[in-house]
Amino acid sequence: MASWEVRGSRLGKRRIARELGLKLLYQLELVRPEAHEATIRTFWEDHPADTDVELFASLLVKKVIDHQPKIDEIIKESVDNWELNRIARVERNLLRLATAEMLYLDDVPPKASINEAIEIAKMYGSTKRSFQFVNGVLNNVYRRYVIKG
Repeated sequence: MASWEVRGSRLGKRRIARELGLKLLYQLELVRPEAHEATIRTFWEDHPADTDVELFASLLVKKVIDHQPKIDEIIKESVDNWELNRIARVERNLLRLATAEMLYLDDVPPKASINEAIEIAKMYGSTKRSFQFVNGVLNNVYRRYVIKG
């Protein structure tokens, strides 16, 4: 049984999908773009998931990949005194995932995206305070890009 399945009984499908999406984005960042397709295929072989979970995770990852230059620009503009490459890989990909969700998925309330990212940062963040950083950046994204539209 995969580790996410154990927690899956307590969590909703979308939380599980976000966690898997984060893990997949992390892996994709480690390989060349021409290896993305094979990496994605292998990821889902290694992390079998409920169809709804896989579809939502795949949608989030696709939105990040399709809009990554714009998402990265938005994150850079929402972080005070930090370069994107200085942000830890987990936090960077979590910010990308939540930003994509806020900007490109109309059926998810932006505040829900932020709250989910905070909770995931508490579990996977590179420091005990990663969730505070994620919260601050995503609230900036929300104020600057979601509210203003």
